[in-house]
Amino acid sequence: MFRKPRRAVFWEVVAMAGAAWLCAQSLGQARPIDHKTTVREGDGDYVVLVHGLSWFRDTLKPAEKHLNALGYHTVHVHYASRKADIRNVVDGRVRDAITEHCTDPNRKIHFVGHSMGGIMIRKYLKSYEIGNLGKVVLMATPNQGTELAETLKRSITPVRKVFGKAVEQLGTTSCSLPNTLGAPDFEPGIIMGSRSAFPFLSPFVPGTDDGVVAVEAGKVEGMRDFIVTPTNHCNIAREEEVLRQIAFFLVHGTFDELPEKWREAYSRNAPALDRKLIARTERRFRFRVGKGAR
Repeated sequence: MFRKPRRAVFWEVVAMAGAAWLCAQSLGQARPIDHKTTVREGDGDYVVLVHGLSWFRDTLKPAEKHLNALGYHTVHVHYASRKADIRNVVDGRVRDAITEHCTDPNRKIHFVGHSMGGIMIRKYLKSYEIGNLGKVVLMATPNQGTELAETLKRSITPVRKVFGKAVEQLGTTSCSLPNTLGAPDFEPGIIMGSRSAFPFLSPFVPGTDDGVVAVEAGKVEGMRDFIVTPTNHCNIAREEEVLRQIAFFLVHGTFDELPEKWREAYSRNAPALDRKLIARTERRFRFRVGKGAR
């Protein structure tokens, strides 16, 4: 009779504990979301927002309100994230929302995505051409996949059900969805977090991470700008400074200088290995961590 190695069983137990922890955090912080596209009228450009694995949390609602207050016409796409297939959501809800609500060709269409929502935006822009495309901001998006997804695919059924089908598409293998999209035809601005709110999940993610996605895994070829913030995966989209950076990028195409205390927080948290990786990728992608593009 086949038995799993004790080490594999141990990590599955850890993963289950992490899933329970994550659910408890989510259930305790917000009400169930309505899976309908939310539109806030504005006289400015369109901003399409796509959330990730929300677990009852309306993660991008602060960004929706903030950008609408600045005059943008916001289109917030909702979907049942734990039951969704990424490709089906892109060809269904995302496409339909843009077709129905972004009808003026004289207005640019900007995109803001969080986590898995960023992958959906990349998939949409690869599949559909937009002549009036504006700026794209991706927050905590696993552009190179996340090791946590690989762990979940090997885990027991109850754990996999907690996270949902779509997460399993976000692995780090060459055939995972993020790694089959190729270099984007646009230049995204990327915001990553460096603090983990989920101590049971971080052991599965190498290097500095936000509890779900490694900082290094957020990078993608052709990105316009990249900043690291001392935030976690769920709260990054709610931070006032992050909201300010999103709005700044939509106007200027680069991020603004981060507050000194935020830059210092990342510097203290980053281990020596990450500093070497940062130095190497700075040379490759020509950006400065926490300071914007050169």
